[in-house]
Amino acid sequence: MFLLLAWRLYRSRAGEAAGQRNDDGLYDVRAGAKDARNLFAFSILYLTLLFATLLVEHLAGLPALEVF
Repeated sequence: MFLLLAWRLYRSRAGEAAGQRNDDGLYDVRAGAKDARNLFAFSILYLTLLFATLLVEHLAGLPALEVF
């Protein structure tokens, strides 16, 4: 999912053109910046879930998975 959102941001070329912005407040987002906002929001959710999983694993006393 992260790679899909990153690809959509790359293809949107957000930030390259200096577009008009209506300064209606803190949460005003240009149409081209929605892909950037979506990627940022997903990354925050992903990191929260990752750290919560690591905390539960630690508190449960489960052995860490060895990748190699």
